[in-house]
Amino acid sequence: MITVACVYWKGSFRGRERIYTTEWITKLQNMVARNLKVPHRFVCLSNVKVPCERIPLEHNWEGFWSKVELFRPGLFEDRVLYLDLDTLVLKDLQPIINQKADFTIIGKDENYVSKKEGKTVITKYNSSVMVWDESKYHHLYNQFDAEERIPTLWGDQDWIAYKEPDLAVFPNKWIGKLRYCRNGVPPSRMKVMLVMPIKNELASQKYPWIKNIWK
Repeated sequence: MITVACVYWKGSFRGRERIYTTEWITKLQNMVARNLKVPHRFVCLSNVKVPCERIPLEHNWEGFWSKVELFRPGLFEDRVLYLDLDTLVLKDLQPIINQKADFTIIGKDENYVSKKEGKTVITKYNSSVMVWDESKYHHLYNQFDAEERIPTLWGDQDWIAYKEPDLAVFPNKWIGKLRYCRNGVPPSRMKVMLVMPIKNELASQKYPWIKNIWK
């Protein structure tokens, strides 16, 4: 069974209230349904009630740190596709799911370690889109010491890079950034299947073509 998962943590993170609402979950589920024709399960890990199948978060790991719970044993079967809530789905998701590697993630153009607000940033991956075999990456949860890692690492994708520095990455042309799509959906000859991030409703006001997709 293919599982498509998202995470919705409601609360204030690093002094700011999260901008997302449960409507974002519904819109993501709709986009997935239009672009994934094989049987699949759509779930949301959350600390509040959501408009789809919900998996309760067990820890109060704030903001994007709650994504570490995606690797909690016993949640899924077989193949898992994770999408951030601010991801636009443009085309068939099957090539994303069919990646041969056990774990594939968005790669960054550069690879270096730096500091941000006293925390370590490992510039290697972007965890907005990930696909993996459920049974092989439980250690990302089981070995996560929140008291040690949350104060010292910037976010979940730095933890993934720390533990798994050699993961496969998606082809660059598969996942585009919104700033490169100002004029609308990329031409069909381009293999852009996902666009991120849209962040909030202001993006759809600025780029009207988004309204036809983000619904």
